[in-house]
Amino acid sequence: MLDEVVTVRIDYSLNMEQMILAGGYDHVGPFLRNNEPIQGKVQGSGIVTANLVLVHIDRIISTDGALSAIQDLKLLPAGIEHLLAFVLEQPDLQRQIFIAALGSVWQCATDS
Repeated sequence: MLDEVVTVRIDYSLNMEQMILAGGYDHVGPFLRNNEPIQGKVQGSGIVTANLVLVHIDRIISTDGALSAIQDLKLLPAGIEHLLAFVLEQPDLQRQIFIAALGSVWQCATDS
């Protein structure tokens, strides 16, 4: 289940909007563009080096199932700042496989 460890640099001097712009994404949902704070994440100072463990789950799985699998490995789920830093390091991988960071939560208002 563990694929590899990737070292990334997270620049906490950037706000979330700046982190997203640095990634050069083709599409960014409006709930990310509003730069609202993310619960419990995108906090820190300076440039921090983090080791991310890529966990490959080779089946369809629920969010709760994925979080349980991560917990079973004694890991913490990555936050949005980890995901954005990872994509800066390996920008093309997101075009090859689905990548999720389940450690950040936010509510997205939907049109009804």
